[in-house]
Amino acid sequence: KKMAEFHPDKYQNLPESVRQLIESQAQQLNEARTLLKSYLDNN
Repeated sequence: KKMAEFHPDKYQNLPESVRQLIESQAQQLNEARTLLKSYLDNN
């Protein structure tokens, strides 16, 4: 659900600095999801 909120396509018209911040947030969410999925798959 959070990824939909931070999807880069939604923010194409914003300044580059804001888009970079949003992309950073999206990347952190992806990393957290990967870590959580790995943990759940191994337990």
